[in-house]
Amino acid sequence: VGYKTQAAVWAAIRPVGVEASHAPRQSGETITHELMLRYRADMQVGMRLRQGEACYVIRQLVDPDHRKNWLLCLCSQERS
Repeated sequence: VGYKTQAAVWAAIRPVGVEASHAPRQSGETITHELMLRYRADMQVGMRLRQGEACYVIRQLVDPDHRKNWLLCLCSQERS
């Protein structure tokens, strides 16, 4: 499967500790990282965000302030 770069974005990346980790989703995936970026209407669950060799799969999207300023991406890190 090939992937195409859609855009370059800045994001704050925060690992989620075991005690604060989000429960496994219906997909069975555990959230390992939170990525906060400027709101983008084109983001979707299942998209991948990369930082160097690290790859994060978006499992859930949250608009934390309900004003479309920020987008919190709850992600699981893919192992390569």
